[in-house]
Amino acid sequence: LADLKEYAGELLATFQCAVPDPYAEVMLNTWNAYQCWINFQFSRSISGYAVGLRRCMGTRDSLQDLLGYMHMAPHKARQRIVELMRAVHLENGGCRHQYSALLQEGSEDVGYSDDHLWAILAVAAYLKETGDLSLLDEEFTYSDNGGLSEDLYHHLLRAVQYSFNDRGAHGLPRLRAADWNDTIGEGPDEEVSESVLVGMMLVKMAKDMVRLTKLG
Repeated sequence: LADLKEYAGELLATFQCAVPDPYAEVMLNTWNAYQCWINFQFSRSISGYAVGLRRCMGTRDSLQDLLGYMHMAPHKARQRIVELMRAVHLENGGCRHQYSALLQEGSEDVGYSDDHLWAILAVAAYLKETGDLSLLDEEFTYSDNGGLSEDLYHHLLRAVQYSFNDRGAHGLPRLRAADWNDTIGEGPDEEVSESVLVGMMLVKMAKDMVRLTKLG
């Protein structure tokens, strides 16, 4: 118990704020940070290993969860980014929808129009937090082509290019299986329907890629 208290104390001490309301202060400094920590560890599963029969850890969920945790343990955030991308990223720039942290492999479920773009947001946030540009040089293969190895920067280029190449009649990215709103994929025609949300994401992530390119 003492070791756990020490470990948790070190994590939570990385960010502390002072506000007039003591209850809000406890929520911000302890419970909100704790929730971000647990989400990073377990995503939407009961644990990173005993994920049950329904699903593994979501690709987009895990990348989003990094945003609230990386200031506490940036080395673990970096490790998660590389492990996840190695397990889920496809040669065409798309992503597998879920992955197993235990098996270090992605699911067969593919075709979501937003999953791959969250990687750019997570990497950009990590670089802003740490200034550690060496992350972009991490080299690994694609989950569907073990013979092709590229650095993370080029993985991200493929991700943003995938959305540019898969646009519909109005110039917006196609919805495909679904965007962030998973349930919206149940009705529309994935070859015709477009996603305004993913279009806005693409603009944001393309700008981030321009900034990353200028850093190099």
